[in-house]
Formats: sequence, structure tokens, C-alpha cells
Amino acid sequence: MKKTKTKAELNDTFNYFVNIFNENNIPLIIFYGTLLGYTRNYDLIDGDDDIDVLVNKENYQQIIEIIQKNNFTVSVRNKSIIQLIYDNVPFDIYFYKIFDDNFYIDWDGGLNFKNELIFPLQQVEFLNKIVYVPNKKEVVCGLVYGEKWRIPLNKNQYNWHHETCVKLEKNKNF
Repeated sequence: MKKTKTKAELNDTFNYFVNIFNENNIPLIIFYGTLLGYTRNYDLIDGDDDIDVLVNKENYQQIIEIIQKNNFTVSVRNKSIIQLIYDNVPFDIYFYKIFDDNFYIDWDGGLNFKNELIFPLQQVEFLNKIVYVPNKKEVVCGLVYGEKWRIPLNKNQYNWHHETCVKLEKNKNF
């Protein structure tokens, strides 16, 4: 189990990486626990263990170049996720692609959302930084965390990937 972090630790990591990716014109969509905190309280969740963002798979090589240029500490790197570390706090970058009318995240068996839940992305200011959130962020939180998403619970108490969130087989073209 990952060690929980304070809001200050999470905030420092968020600011550090968001600054760099914004400077390089890579749009970041906050997701998972980071989106949950934003949607519920417009803040990070005290006691969360990481920062979660989504990036278009088309930006994968550019991110690799940024990592190399900045000599970032990388904990995990594969075709689905890159986990960067800043001050012992993970910054998880999950990659997505668009297939037909579906927004596909190749993680945890593959998560699929209808495009209209994600697009058009909403540009927001979060912790004094510009990031993006899904078009229907409340619906997305409900699909990912289940009907109790509005209630602060421990991670293991949520109904992860509620049955209305369609899981797909891994796409070989990802």
C-alpha cells in the first residue's frame, strides 16, 4: 500500500509537474483521486497518495523527451502509465486514445467512456494552475468511484469502476 501524503506534499508535486507540462504545451486532464478532490472540494484530498492526470497518447514521445531533459525520477514506465516522483510523491500520467466515439484509458484492464462524458474538455484553474477536467466530471466520478463518490471514504471502500463504466479488452493498437 502506498504511503499517504499531506496536502502540502501533494500540492508541491502538482505545481512542480504542471508548470513543466504547461510550459511544454501538454494539456493535462486531472483524473482519478485528483479529479475526485477537485470535483468534491476544489482541492486535493488530504491523505491521498499521488497526483493523477491523463495525457493523449500522441504526446508520449514528447513526455519521454521532457523526462530525459529534466532528469526526472521515473518509478514506472510502460505504454499505459509513466509514474514520476517529486519529493517522494508520485505523479501518475495515464495515457488515453480516442477510438470511434470512445475515450479509452489503457489501465486496469482498460476503461472506456463515451466521448461526450469527456469532451469538450473544461479548462479550469486548480491550485493556481491551468488544467482540464472532463466535460461531465460528476458523471465520470460516479462511473469510476460508484454512487458514494461524494462521500469521503478510504480508497478500498469505493465501488471502483462501477458496472456502468465499460471495461474493454486491451487494445493491441494502444
